[in-house]
Amino acid sequence: MKNEDNARVTPSAVEIEEQLLGSFIINNSYASVAQIIDSDCYFYLDRNKAIFNTIKELFTEGNILDIFIIIERLKKHGTLDLAGGVYTLSQISTKTIYRNTDLELAYILVEKFIRRECISLGHQIVFKSYDDTKDIFDIYEDSQKKIDELGLIIRPDQTVKTVKNITEGLFADIETDNPSIWPIGWPRFDNVITLCPNKILLISGPAKCGKTKFISSTMFHLFEQYEDVSALWVILEDSAQDILVHYLSSKILIKGKNLKQKNFNKNIIPSIKDFINHFQQFDIEFMEQSVRIEAIEKVFRNFCRKRPNRLNVLIIDNILSLTDREDFKGQDNAMYDYVMSVILRIRQKTGGLIIPLHHYKDAQQEKGNIKLGYRPRLTDLKGTEAFRRVPNQVLMLNKPYLYADLITEYPDDKDILEYIFICDTGANRDDRSDDATALIYFLHTLDYNLFEEL
Repeated sequence: MKNEDNARVTPSAVEIEEQLLGSFIINNSYASVAQIIDSDCYFYLDRNKAIFNTIKELFTEGNILDIFIIIERLKKHGTLDLAGGVYTLSQISTKTIYRNTDLELAYILVEKFIRRECISLGHQIVFKSYDDTKDIFDIYEDSQKKIDELGLIIRPDQTVKTVKNITEGLFADIETDNPSIWPIGWPRFDNVITLCPNKILLISGPAKCGKTKFISSTMFHLFEQYEDVSALWVILEDSAQDILVHYLSSKILIKGKNLKQKNFNKNIIPSIKDFINHFQQFDIEFMEQSVRIEAIEKVFRNFCRKRPNRLNVLIIDNILSLTDREDFKGQDNAMYDYVMSVILRIRQKTGGLIIPLHHYKDAQQEKGNIKLGYRPRLTDLKGTEAFRRVPNQVLMLNKPYLYADLITEYPDDKDILEYIFICDTGANRDDRSDDATALIYFLHTLDYNLFEEL
C-alpha cells in the first residue's frame, strides 16, 4: 500500500500478522497476548482483521481454537470470503512459530499501528489547519486527546495512579516556598474558604446584594499581596471601568458615582493617579461582551497556557447573563447544569480557580436569631441538585436591606442589622453547614465597596 501524499509504504507487518494468527490457531496462544492485542485495529489487512475477530470471539466464549471451528464461525458470520477463504486459512495455519515469541511479535504490531495513527493524525492536523473555519484551539484539543489515547497504549500503567504517584505529586515542592493556597488576610474567611488552584467556588446571592463588589474586594486583596496571581474577568453586567472604580472607591472613600461624575475635591487627584498606577500592575484581562461558556473556556485555556506556575483565576459575573440561555429556550435548570459541566471541564483542563457568580431564589424569610438575620440555604440556589454539588464550595451572600423591617422592631440591634454582611458557606455534599464555622460577619459599606471582617 502506498501513501498518496508522500509515496512511502504505510507502516505494517503483514507477515508477522499471519505468523501471530497461525500461532493462535495451532498453539492456542491468544491468551498470552490478549491484554495487548485486544482489537482488530492492530492488524493492517482486512482479511487478517476478520480472522482475528473470529479468534477473539471464540476465545471469549471459552472455545478451543481449531481451524475447522474458525472456518465454520466465519461461514456463520458471512465473512469467510473476506478472510481469504479456506485456502488462505490453511496457509496461515502452517506459519507456526514458537509460543515464546508471541509477545515480541504482538508489540511489533502495536508499534506499526501507532505509526499509522501518527501519520493519520498528522494529515488531519495539516488538513484542518488550512481551513480558516476551524477553531485552532479545537484542532489542538482534538489532537491532544488523540495523542493522549495513543499514550495509554504506549504507557498503559499511566491509566491509574498509585499512592506513590499521589504523594510525589502533592509533595514534590514541599521544601520550596511555593504556596499551595492564597489567604487574603481575613482570618475567618481564610479559615472557611480556601483560595487555591483546581477549585470551583460558586458565589451566590440575590440581585444587588453586592456579589460583584464582594468578589472585587476579594481579588484586590489577592493582587495586593501576591505577584503570582492572574485573572480573566468575564464581566457580563458591569464594565471593566466599573471594576477600576470599585477599586478606587475602596481606597479613597469616594462613592463610585461621584468618581464617574468627577464630583470630588481636586486635591485628591494625585492619590487617584497613584492608585490607578497601582491597579495597572495587576495581571487582569477583561471580557465585557456577553458570550457562551464554551467561548470563555477557549479564552481561559489560552490565558493559562501563557501563565504557567501561577494562580490563574476565572471570574464569571454572572451565569444568568451568558448567551447560552438562547439555546435552552427558557429551560434554565438545563442551562445551569450545562454551564456547570463546562466549568468543571475548564477546571480539569486548566487547574485554575474558577469563581462563577449566580443568583439564588427568593427564599422564604425566617425571623430566627436576630444576630443571624435571614439565612440563605444551599437549596435556595437556582438550579438542580447536580448543579449545586459540582462546586467545591458555595459562598452565599445575604442582602443587608432585607433587615429593614427588623430595624424598627429591634432598635437596639440597629447597628448589627445595618452593617453586618453575612456569608454562609454551603456544605454542598450534604446540604448542611456548621454554624460555628460557616457564618462570616463583614462590616460593609457598599457605597465605598468596603468589606472588613469582624
